[in-house]
Amino acid sequence: MQSPALHVIIEPHPDVLQHMKSLGWHLKEGVKILEGTWQDFVDSELLLGEGGFDIVYTDTFAEDYNGYSHIFDSSVVILTSLISPS
Repeated sequence: MQSPALHVIIEPHPDVLQHMKSLGWHLKEGVKILEGTWQDFVDSELLLGEGGFDIVYTDTFAEDYNGYSHIFDSSVVILTSLISPS
């Protein structure tokens, strides 16, 4: 099985970030950890500059309806606007 070229993780919780670092996730080849909420990065060059994504997984715990709507709208933009033309 082929590994992804890049695995971007956006994580806001300090305890989860600490746990990930204790497991060495920040040292793994092809892993980029952005510390904050997805809302912090959805329009950021740190995320958009990666050139596109094949898939977006979200954890929407504690999001209200407006949050869900924004996630879905943003995911479509991230997936469609960053696809490189062939």
